[in-house]
Amino acid sequence: FHSINFLTAHDGFTLYDLVSYNSKHNEENGEDNRDGNDNNLSWNCGAEGETQDKQILDLRERQMKNMMTILLVSQGIPMILSGDEIKFSKSGNNNTYCHDNKLNWIDWTLLNKNRKYFEFVKHLIEFRKKHPALKRSSFFTGLDTAGNKIPDISWHGINVYDPDWGVESRALAFMIDGSMAETGGDYEDNNIYVAMNTYWEDLHFNLPESGKDKIWYLSVDTSDEKGYYDKGSEPRINSSIITVKKRSVVVLIDK
Repeated sequence: FHSINFLTAHDGFTLYDLVSYNSKHNEENGEDNRDGNDNNLSWNCGAEGETQDKQILDLRERQMKNMMTILLVSQGIPMILSGDEIKFSKSGNNNTYCHDNKLNWIDWTLLNKNRKYFEFVKHLIEFRKKHPALKRSSFFTGLDTAGNKIPDISWHGINVYDPDWGVESRALAFMIDGSMAETGGDYEDNNIYVAMNTYWEDLHFNLPESGKDKIWYLSVDTSDEKGYYDKGSEPRINSSIITVKKRSVVVLIDK
């Protein structure tokens, strides 16, 4: 009820183009590439546009998983641009208003071609729907209003309760209390911990304590090919430290 969160919209790059192009490519619009926004906040992961380099393609998919994960664990209403769930591309064109062609027609053959990524996005949506902690009706306070010694949200870095808010920071984590008293949900939820490593090397995150008599389990790991674990099959975390691979996001739940 408080915000609409989105990565991409009908104007600008699609999500796939956001990780595939450093610059707009609007030549087909007939305006000598002068139209459209130049500030796309994009990164091509090492090659401009189409490539057969597997390392670059794998990194692009991981970056898309990272962004989708962050979107769907954020408070507010998520908006997903149609086609972003199947890697639809507009070939780097960020201003396709004037085209009635493949630049605006969703290519549904991508559904089978990119089925694994599509299933990852489906899982994130399902995960969000199942967790009241991700659908709060009120803003966070940072306080322990439930009286369980866990704030409604706490912020961390590689060390517990020590987030780095600096402009050069490449790591951030947070934990959300899943108790009914905090979420306003109809049932007790898991506590949820999210760690984001945008650094180009692996980082080791110290974990905050889980809920009373509970253990942390790995639910999402964008560095993994599949990227997620089905309910009931999440690996148990047997250490107070978790390694988050370079340029990846992990989501833990306690139970």
